[in-house]
Amino acid sequence: MPSPIAHLAAGAAVATGFTRNIDDPAKRRQIWVAALFFSLAPDLDAIPGFIAGNMALYHNQISHSIFFGTVACFLATGIFGMLFGRFLDWWSYPRLTSIALVSYGLHLAMDAATLGPGVKLLWPFTDERFSTPVSIFYGVRHSDGLFSPHHLITLGTELATIAGFLLIAHFYFRRRPRAFATVSLK
Repeated sequence: MPSPIAHLAAGAAVATGFTRNIDDPAKRRQIWVAALFFSLAPDLDAIPGFIAGNMALYHNQISHSIFFGTVACFLATGIFGMLFGRFLDWWSYPRLTSIALVSYGLHLAMDAATLGPGVKLLWPFTDERFSTPVSIFYGVRHSDGLFSPHHLITLGTELATIAGFLLIAHFYFRRRPRAFATVSLK
C-alpha cells in the first residue's frame, strides 16, 4: 500500500479542488482537515493490527471496500454535521460528504494501483481482492520493518507519481481557473 505521504497528497489534491473558489482561510482550513482525514481513514484499521502485532490480521481488509467506505463516510459526516454543523457556516452535508467520499475513494484507488495482493473492493459481496492491471506504486512493506531500503523505492515511486499529478493539475487549473465554479454542492 502507498505510504501515508501519498495518501495525504491525494487528500491535498481533493482539498485544492474543493477550496478553489473559497476565499475565507477558516473555511479552507476546515475543508483541508476533512480531506486529509478521510484520505487516511481507511488505514485506521492498522491501529488494532499494530497493537496486536499482526498488521495482516486487520489492515487492508473490509475498511478497503466501497461498501464500508460509503457507509463510514455517510455516518461520519452525518455525526459531524449533527454535532458541529450549526457552528460552521460553510458546512453542508452534501459538500462534506462529497469531500469524504472522494478522499476515501482515492485512497482505495491508490491501494488498488499498488504492487501487492489488491484490495477487497466488493466486500461484503465477495472476499476477492482487486488490483489495477498496471501497478503505479511499489508500496510499503510492513513486514520489512520501519527502516528498510525497500521504503526508498516506495518513496521514489510516490514522489514521481505525485509530481506528475501536480504538474497535470497545475496546467489544468492554469488553463481553466474556474473549473469548479459551476459546481454547487450546497
